[in-house]
Amino acid sequence: MNKLEYLILERALTYRPWLREVADDYYIAHSDMAITAYRLFQNGDILADMVNNEDSIPCVALTLSEISAHLKWEIGVTYCLTSQGGARWETVAHPDWNRFYTCERYWNYHNSTASLNPRTYLEKEEEKEFVATVRQVAEKLLAIDCFVEPDKYIPGTEVWDVLEPWQPIYWKTLPRGYRVHYKCRSNYWYLNEDTPVTWVESNQQAGEWHAQMMKWYTKPELD
Repeated sequence: MNKLEYLILERALTYRPWLREVADDYYIAHSDMAITAYRLFQNGDILADMVNNEDSIPCVALTLSEISAHLKWEIGVTYCLTSQGGARWETVAHPDWNRFYTCERYWNYHNSTASLNPRTYLEKEEEKEFVATVRQVAEKLLAIDCFVEPDKYIPGTEVWDVLEPWQPIYWKTLPRGYRVHYKCRSNYWYLNEDTPVTWVESNQQAGEWHAQMMKWYTKPELD
């Protein structure tokens, strides 16, 4: 696998991007992008959803001319990894799925007029959930949510269950995932000279732990 192949696969890990995104973000010549993407399509590592006017054609392998047309913005194309393409990415990135988790927020749009009141906004309840391969990770995320996000969970509202199997990403399935669903309130804050030392230390520890969890795979050195 060369570097450009890796970049194309990596970009589609968790969502379906435009091929043109990769070319623009990494300043890749369209000719190189077209040839490399075509090779990945031919190998069965990626598939595309074509959008032409109001028609959508899902899960197709693009021709070289179609890729070139997309890179010129003549046709709309998003792409995704196949299970084979995901497995190929795993062989070089060595993901640690025990560090991976998903987060979902369920916004409450009820009574939007009242939400304009700052006090009402801060007191309103939202629903949120984490799913992780390891239960202890979900427990930790719940505990540090007030530091990582502007939220604070409401004790006693959490509901746990186990997903068997669990599909954390569209192309990957794991044996199980531990899900915690809970209610929270807005918890906006900032550090200043009056902030208790214990809070500052807890915030720093939470940030360091979260930063390590975000490094759930390695970026290989490729030519």
